Amino acid sequence: MNRDMHLIYLILKFAEERADGCGCAPLPEFFQEAHGMGVSESELHYHIGLCQKAGYIEARKDPVQMRIEGTCIPRLEILNLTWEGHEMLESML
Repeated sequence: MNRDMHLIYLILKFAEERADGCGCAPLPEFFQEAHGMGVSESELHYHIGLCQKAGYIEARKDPVQMRIEGTCIPRLEILNLTWEGHEMLESML
């Protein structure tokens, strides 16, 4: 899968606006916006994982995983935007 920086921006913006530290799975409107850009659920969760690995967000694994073309992609719940995430989001404006 290719990295989509616009999708990264949307995830970070969502985390800044909606994350409460208790776990907020992407809202249906967020899925619809991403889907309208031609983004699948697996691509969305892949990019959430990239944001987590980069240290931009805190996230936890949902017990349900997706299997795409033989690869397991964990579903993640966004908990918070980190300091690094705030910095990255600000640099993308």
